[in-house]
Parts: sequence; structure tokens; C-alpha cells
Amino acid sequence: MRSIHDHGLRDDRPEHCDEPGRLVRHRFARTYGPVSIVVLLFVAATFIVAVLLDRETEQRERVVSQQLARDTTETIRGRLGTYTEALYGVRGLYQTVGIVSPEMFSRLVNSTQLLERLPGIHVVGFAERIPDEDVAAFERRVALEIDRSGLDYPPFGVHPARRAGERVVTNRVAPADRTNYAAVGYDLLSERARTRAVMLARDTNQAVTTTPVRLVQGPEASGFIIMLPSYRPGTPTQTLSERRANFTGVIYAAFKAPTLMDAILGPTPRNFDIEIFDGGAEGASTTEPTAADGLVYDEDGAVQSVVAAIAGPNGRSAATPSNAQPTPADGFTLNRLDVPGRTWIVAYRPLASVLSTAERWLPIGIALGGLLLTSLVAGLMVTLARSRARALRLAAGMGERVEVARMKEDFTAVVSHELRTPLTAIHGSLELLARHASDGLSPRGRRLVDIAQTNAGRLRRLVDDILDFERLQAGRTPNDCNWCDVEVLVDEATDLVRSSATARDVTVTSSSAPCRLWTDGQRVTQILTNLLDNAIKFSPPGGRIVVEAAVAPEQVAVTVTDHGRGIPAAMCEQVFLPFAQIDASDSRERGGTGLGLSICRSIVEGLGGEICASPNPTGGTIVTFVLPRIEPGRTGWAPSPENAMETSSA
Repeated sequence: MRSIHDHGLRDDRPEHCDEPGRLVRHRFARTYGPVSIVVLLFVAATFIVAVLLDRETEQRERVVSQQLARDTTETIRGRLGTYTEALYGVRGLYQTVGIVSPEMFSRLVNSTQLLERLPGIHVVGFAERIPDEDVAAFERRVALEIDRSGLDYPPFGVHPARRAGERVVTNRVAPADRTNYAAVGYDLLSERARTRAVMLARDTNQAVTTTPVRLVQGPEASGFIIMLPSYRPGTPTQTLSERRANFTGVIYAAFKAPTLMDAILGPTPRNFDIEIFDGGAEGASTTEPTAADGLVYDEDGAVQSVVAAIAGPNGRSAATPSNAQPTPADGFTLNRLDVPGRTWIVAYRPLASVLSTAERWLPIGIALGGLLLTSLVAGLMVTLARSRARALRLAAGMGERVEVARMKEDFTAVVSHELRTPLTAIHGSLELLARHASDGLSPRGRRLVDIAQTNAGRLRRLVDDILDFERLQAGRTPNDCNWCDVEVLVDEATDLVRSSATARDVTVTSSSAPCRLWTDGQRVTQILTNLLDNAIKFSPPGGRIVVEAAVAPEQVAVTVTDHGRGIPAAMCEQVFLPFAQIDASDSRERGGTGLGLSICRSIVEGLGGEICASPNPTGGTIVTFVLPRIEPGRTGWAPSPENAMETSSA
């Protein structure tokens, strides 16, 4: 249907024709506007807290991962240091004896259980320095030594064949098995990486690690070698020329990288990925091999994930500082590892979360809990808003009071069944989380849990007070009267608030004359507890609260006196109204709902008594309630204490 505006006609309808629509919109805004604002604020606060916790969790996971990477690096460093110390022990034999036979070398390695105590070593050997003119004589001498030792060595010969020059040839290995036979007679100077390591060890008199090499035991045997120089016994080694002149060979330990890492870190599969690269000679600014050629160890073959992080210009890897950080895309943490004569780069990446389940799920739990609490609060506020709107409409006519009463009953039922039960579960869950999972949380996480627990407790107390007030107003709480000892009731109430008084450094004392009272003891205890709670909240540290019970022939007067801020005389009657507060900031600073004194008045009046408040002349407040000693309206009906005891025993 086309409107009059579509025909180009003027709309001559009076403005008051749209009045019902504006009234509906205004009524809707008044009813649900505050609810929408509160819900949006709750959702925004929940989202902010969840995001902050999630970021904190990610940061903590990075910190823990970096610490695990450092610990793993230190573990590798410590084990390689132990291997190097073992080589120094073998060198001690050569420095002392000078000439070590194959049999003596094997016996030394076996007696010290070097390979058993330090798993991961593939072979321990000695390579002797041989001038070019002595190669033939050396081959004959070693062959004769092997024959005399009785060891099952293969026919000895220097290999591989190469041009004339000095050689450093392996003539002792342990264990002497067929796997290591290929190393016997091998010239270490025939290959560039080994040559550099031999020369550096000779010139520095220090242990030196080779770059990644292929071991001669087989094409699949990739690894590295740690070499330690040996010199003639008793000769000086202070200068470079002395070391070169007295150099006799190297003691070395060869390692297969996968076997070594399994011995150090445990067998695969592991819950982390680790890759080790050769970063160049110790102290050098650049390295010679490319990043791919410098791979010492890789567990899963995904070396491309970190090559870009360590490779320098033109594919050559640059020396990595000790504080190098991983590439964000790959999730690797890089650490510098100084091994004898070289620098390695250890790339570490966890394959699973390093945090506990409670820490990982805390942001989600906070978000879900916040949304649930928001839903509950929104439901409560919607219920309150609807009840208020309907009450205002129904209050216009006196004949609709029954409907208002029914609405209040519905509200009480909703609060009792739809809000109180979930709140109890939420508060219990938060207490359980604070008690059993707080050790795994950061200080900020624990503080947020404590705040959530405190607010849930305050909301639960608000609901309990509202329900109690509604029941008292509706007269649905009959009194369960019997003979009670006033002194016992006063002592019970003071014991209930003792812990909160101690926490605030407030002293509570009581005095009461012996008296039996026909009343509801549980309700009297509730009155005293509410009055004492109020007095404690408004008492300064070091304050004193006095509870006194005075007895008259027909009534008992109980007085609670504090020395706190006090109540102005003009407001002594107003404080007993529902939700009354002397200062609006009191509920925020000290907690409370403003229903405590109103509930006390309803209970006292239901028991046939009176209650009032007055300023304390010395500062503070005096609250007094008076109760009859027998049931109101039935003078002489209530049984005496003695008759009551006889009736109960019968």
C-alpha cells in the first residue's frame, strides 16, 4: 500500500495522532533502558577481563617456553662439558705414557666404563700425527702393534690416498667393532672440516668441535667430532711454535647427533621440537657454512621453519646473539650454545601447551562465568523492571491490590528458584577454584578470582535479604516460640560475629541477667547478629561494642551500644526503612543492602516488641529492642519453664 507521501500529498494528520506510539516508546525506554545499559556494561567488563587474561596467559606461555628452551640448552651444554672432561682423562694417559698400544687404549676405555657412563658417544679414538716421509714405517708399526694386541682389527693402511704432506691418522678406536673399523687408518686431514678442527686444537691446546660432518662409519652417520690435542710428554706448550713442534695427535670423540640427543633429552617422540645449527667458530662474527649445511640436528625435518631466522645475506648464517628471539610465525625460541671451539644455535618449540589446564581455561571460564552472571543479573533486573511497571499500573486502582500481591509472590519465587540456586553454584565454584587451583594462577589471576568470589557473595547476601524481607512483609514466617535463655542467645550472637570483629580490630562484650523468655530464639539471634554486624562495620579500629540485656517483670530490653560514626538524631527513625542509607557511599565502601534494620524491625514487631535507635552521648549509636516475656495476647497461657521441661520429657 502506498502512503500519502508517495502521491506527493501533504500529511494533514494532527501531531497528537502519534501520541500513543510515543507513549509506548517512552514506557519501553523507562522500563528496559537501565537494564540494557547494565547488561552492556557487564558484557563489556567480562570481555575486557577475558581479553586481558587471555593476553596474560599467552605472555606467561611465552615466558615458560623460553625458560624451558634455556633449560634444554643448559642440559645439552652440561652433557657436552662432561664428554669433554672425559677426553681430558684419556689425554692424561697419553701425556704420561707417551706410547699407548691398541690393547692398552681399549682396556682404558673399557675399565673406566666411559661409553656406559656417558651414553651418546659413538666412538672414542686417537689419531697420530705422521710426517709424510714416515707414512710407510707408520703403517708397518701399527700393523705389528695390532697383531701383537690380538684385537680383531682389519688390515691397517692409511686412507684415503692423497698428495704428499703431513697426516693425522686414526690408529686407536674404542669400541673396536666392525662398525668403527672404517675409522682405523683414516686421515683426518683429508677433509676440510676435520682439518680445521685439528689445526685449531693443535694451535690453542683446547678442545675443538667440528662443523657437522659425515662420519666414515657410513653415509647415514652424520654428526660431529670433539677433538683434544696431545703433545709429547714433558715438553713445553706455552707458545704457538712449541705447540706445533710437540704436537703428536688428537684424542677425539665422534657423535651421531640423533643418538646423542636421545641420550640427553630422552627418546622420541618428545613434546617439543628442537633443531640445532652450527653458528660458526667461537667469537667469530660470521660463519662459513650456509644455514642448511650447518644443521647439526633436526628432529622432524622442518628445518625451513627457522633457516630464515638465522640465515644472513646470500644464504649465509650470521652469528646469533644470546638474546635472539624466535620468528613469530614459527614459534621457535633461539638460544646460543657455546661448545668447545664453536657456537651452536638451539631452536626450541613446544608442541603442546606448557601451562596447566587451569591456567589455559581460566580466560574461558571467566568469560563464561561473566556471561552467566550477566544473564542472571539481567533476568533479575528485567523481572524487577516488569514488576515495577506492572505494580505502577495496577496501583492506580484499589481493586487491583490482589494482583500486586501475586506479582510480589511471583518475584519472590523467581528470585528464590531461578537466581538463588545458580548463585549458590557459582559462589561454590569460585570458592573451589580459589582453594584448589590458585597455586597454578598468576597473582593477577588470583586477584580476579578473589574479586569475582567477593562480588558473588555480596549478590547472594542481597538475594537472601530480599527474600527474607519479602517473607516478613507477607507474613509467611510463623514464629517458632519456646522458652529461651536470654544469656545464651546473646552469647550465640556475639560468637557468630567474633571473627569479623577480630578482623576489624573491634572488641565485643556482653552482659545479661539470668532470664527465661518465651520467644523465637532463632529470630532473636538474627536480630542481634544484624545489629552487631552494623555496629562492627561503622566502628573504628580498636573500637568497643557492648551488648546488654535488662530484665523487667513483663519484658526484656536488649541494647547494642557502639562508639562509631553514629546516626544523626533526625534519621534515627528513617534508618529502619527498606534500603535506607545514611550516606550513599556506605554500601560501596562497607557493603550491605540497607535491609538489615528493616528486617530487624519486622521480626521484633512480629514477636510483639518494639525497636528504636538513638545517638550515644559519648559518640556512636544505641539500638534497643524490647520483647515481652510471655506470648503477646495470651497472658498467662505460656507454660512456665518448669512445666515446659516436664511436658517435653513426657
